[in-house]
Amino acid sequence: GAPQAQFSNDVSFEDIPVPAKFKLVRKESYSFQNDVTRVGHLVYVGRSDINNVLAFFQQQMPLHGWQEMSYIDARSSTRYYDKEGQTCIITVGKRSAAHQVHNIRIDLDMRPKSK
Repeated sequence: GAPQAQFSNDVSFEDIPVPAKFKLVRKESYSFQNDVTRVGHLVYVGRSDINNVLAFFQQQMPLHGWQEMSYIDARSSTRYYDKEGQTCIITVGKRSAAHQVHNIRIDLDMRPKSK
């Protein structure tokens, strides 16, 4: 038989750190993994300074085996990390709505590395 797809309620990836006190936005997040690959889009919100969040990923990702490949800084900041045939794209930006308790949004995208 074909390999079975596993969708999980646990949408986190154990090798991608997230800053303390950042909360997963479940309705905007998903993940999928099987024996061959894993993909996902995880959205977190929290209260912090954007530079502190970027410094967190710059320090923590290599400790989990990820290598920073490139980055783009504009209205939001995007970091590209590679590890063993996978790419993790982390976008950190400020949330514009004044009534938001959480002023920072983190989007984590996991996908197979492009050949």
